[in-house]
Amino acid sequence: IRGPGRADLFWGNGKYARIAAGYMQHTGKLYFLVLKQDVM
Repeated sequence: IRGPGRADLFWGNGKYARIAAGYMQHTGKLYFLVLKQDVM
């Protein structure tokens, strides 16, 4: 993984994972979910 704004997605193990990951060489969107601390 090189360059800014890049991420690596883990597809799992096995034959299907290798095939699916090989085809997934496209741009996309990545979202992060961040938990808020309780406010009291």
